[in-house]
Amino acid sequence: MERPARLPFVISVPHVGNRVPPEVDGLTELTRDAIIADGDEGAAEIFLPLRDLVSRLVTTEIARTFVDVNRPADDLHGVTQPHTRRGEAVYRRSPDARVRATLLERYHGPYHRALVEGAAVAQLGLDCHTTAARGCLDGSIWPLVCLGDAGGRSCPPSTVTRLAACLEQTFGAKVVINEPFSAGHITRSRPGGIPWIQITLSGEPWTTPHVKSRLLATALLLLHHGTPGIVEYGSGGEQLVRQDRI
Repeated sequence: MERPARLPFVISVPHVGNRVPPEVDGLTELTRDAIIADGDEGAAEIFLPLRDLVSRLVTTEIARTFVDVNRPADDLHGVTQPHTRRGEAVYRRSPDARVRATLLERYHGPYHRALVEGAAVAQLGLDCHTTAARGCLDGSIWPLVCLGDAGGRSCPPSTVTRLAACLEQTFGAKVVINEPFSAGHITRSRPGGIPWIQITLSGEPWTTPHVKSRLLATALLLLHHGTPGIVEYGSGGEQLVRQDRI
């Protein structure tokens, strides 16, 4: 049986890794639990099963605690951060400039080259993340689904609107655009020059990561094969729903 054609998307999942780079293995005392907590909880279960659905999926085993590939290479402090998101010190002894440069060369650079290669066989890039159910500062409830397009700079608004409509159809929830997450470095830099959208799913346990993965896959299929578009009206006043595809 012939395998169905893959969707022309490249998916980036930058924050699922939990491995300590050997270059800094002796410099940190963080526990495995602390390293995992610094990543995107549930992201592996949600996004990695999409590998066989799309043209390319790029990820890394290296923990974002040590090399955050969603930061620009010239932001060395951001790529190799001194503290976790919870404020824990990453290193008992900070790595020197040579070690930091090695981390960039061995892990950050190859990740972004893989994104460019993936974009060469894709029409749309999706940088995928999860977040806590509530904001860490004020405890406000974050949306179940947030799309970010860097304020309209990383992707045509019509594509973002169509993806939002597909996600609202499958998740049954309002999709928020650019609030509170407008886009990180990967989406803003648009690897390969194609349009990019950041997808951030809440960690709210309203269903399992496995179900979230299936709902997202269905939304991407809708986006490609024919999506709810802007409602238009025919000469007799009847509604005509335009079907677009990517």
